[in-house]
Amino acid sequence: MENSMMKEDMFLDIVKTNGMMIKHITNPSEAVQLAAVQEYAFSIKHITNPSEAVQLAAIENTVESFINIHNPTELVCRMAVKKNPTYIRYIESPSDDVQLIAVQADPYLIGWIRSPSVATRLVAYSYSG
Repeated sequence: MENSMMKEDMFLDIVKTNGMMIKHITNPSEAVQLAAVQEYAFSIKHITNPSEAVQLAAIENTVESFINIHNPTELVCRMAVKKNPTYIRYIESPSDDVQLIAVQADPYLIGWIRSPSVATRLVAYSYSG
């Protein structure tokens, strides 16, 4: 037990200095993942199945890291599009909620949505005047 705690502390120290070092750690704990993305948000691309907390921490650090998140959660998609509506283009099948956030910010972003909902089309049309 003590050895694993020492290892965890060592990993935390390493990623707090250089977040990209996470790519050399097998099965990092959530604490190590969080420390890595807080130090360097783009290190998320080296994390397999990051938790929603890790995904959120990455986009809190810099929203641009969103493009490196595989299978982002609904909340993460919503937060990313709120921060930068053009990120709608990186979401394969955005929910109606996420679609509406994007087109309310810029109705022309409907062009990036593969199958916009009826509500999204109506909002985009009404906002584009």
